[in-house]
Amino acid sequence: MKKKSPIIISAVAGVLLAGGGGTAAFALSNEVTVDHYGQQTTIRTYETDVDKILEKQGLDVKDTDRVSPALDSSVSSGDTITVVDRTEATVVVDGKPRTVLTEGETVEAALNTAEVKADGAVISPAPSEKLTDGMEITVTTPKDVTFVGQNGSWTAEGTTEPTVDAALKKYFSDSVTDADTITPGRDTPLTDGMVITIERHRSGTTEKVEAIDFKTITRKDDSLPEGQKKVVTKGEKGARTTVIQEVTVDGKVTETKEVSSTVTKEPVDEVVVVGTKKAPAPQPTQAPKPTQKAEKKASPSPSRSSEPAPKKSKAPKKSEAPKKSEAPKKSAAPKKSKAPKKSPKAPSVSNGSTWDKLAQCESGGNWSISTGNGYYGGLQFNRGTWLAYGGDKYAPTANLATREQQIDIAKKVQARQGWGAWPACTAKLGLR
Repeated sequence: MKKKSPIIISAVAGVLLAGGGGTAAFALSNEVTVDHYGQQTTIRTYETDVDKILEKQGLDVKDTDRVSPALDSSVSSGDTITVVDRTEATVVVDGKPRTVLTEGETVEAALNTAEVKADGAVISPAPSEKLTDGMEITVTTPKDVTFVGQNGSWTAEGTTEPTVDAALKKYFSDSVTDADTITPGRDTPLTDGMVITIERHRSGTTEKVEAIDFKTITRKDDSLPEGQKKVVTKGEKGARTTVIQEVTVDGKVTETKEVSSTVTKEPVDEVVVVGTKKAPAPQPTQAPKPTQKAEKKASPSPSRSSEPAPKKSKAPKKSEAPKKSEAPKKSAAPKKSKAPKKSPKAPSVSNGSTWDKLAQCESGGNWSISTGNGYYGGLQFNRGTWLAYGGDKYAPTANLATREQQIDIAKKVQARQGWGAWPACTAKLGLR
């Protein structure tokens, strides 16, 4: 609608007043209805500009108000000027802010003005809260986010955490520390389909025990036959314990440093005596005396012949019967070797337990797995944790222990550290 010139209006009004008096002047005025914040007033005015009509009525108009028709428009008789109060609010959707002016009185009205679809979203303040001028409304929509780390990858579906850091705290509790490298950064707002990489940096100490060989001391002993040896004190090996600080990245050792080395058990020297006593010289043996038989000489017979009479031949001796051979002695039966000591039994656990489900997630249910990444067995113990909770009473590493033995040690770890010791899988199984 075109604005009427005030000069024309005044001229016409002057002519009418001169010719027709007050009645003509009344006819030139406009009857206008003003609706200000819901209160309606009907007035008569010679003004046609909206802003001047409102000004003469003493009505304040804020920059955020909606004025219809606009302030720079003109009106004619019978028109209505409407001034509507609007509230300014900032709607932040997944980290992206947007300022809106709404005529409603609640947070929900501001969301409708911003055309935000809030199905399943986390909204703060609540939609039913009363809207105030300058209020900030945060909307976090559900998203699927994938975490990738040393134990593989896992997807959190429909998470409504606002940032990477908030998601890490929800799903990994204390298993992710400030020393870990997180990509993208912790303050980054979550987006649907985002992939978050976790690189775990750890520092701890391990103990290495090495045997110390004992010395063998040899002494002479003149009470023992020459060359004979006898152990007087049996030697025992000692032990040296070395504490090593290790820095690991995703379970792999990247740096080592010796912290201390202490002899925790002194070796015991073995003492051996060697005899020096000489054996007495052997006595010479006497030859046996031969048996002499007196031979009787034959006396000469009164004969002519001077030749002696022939000797009678002796009857041959009877050959002695051979001695009976003695029966062979029975050899002693070999001693039975002692059976090796068995590791103690662990309490039995029924199949299909929570521990079996956790092992299925951690290692595919393989209780004897050893992939070389520093983690062993069905529940993926590192050697330091296995030894720290008494696993060496069963086996040096978890993969060499039985399922029940591994579960026994895992219960001790869980009692102290909680399910957070297996962060990804326990979250996936809904255990925390």
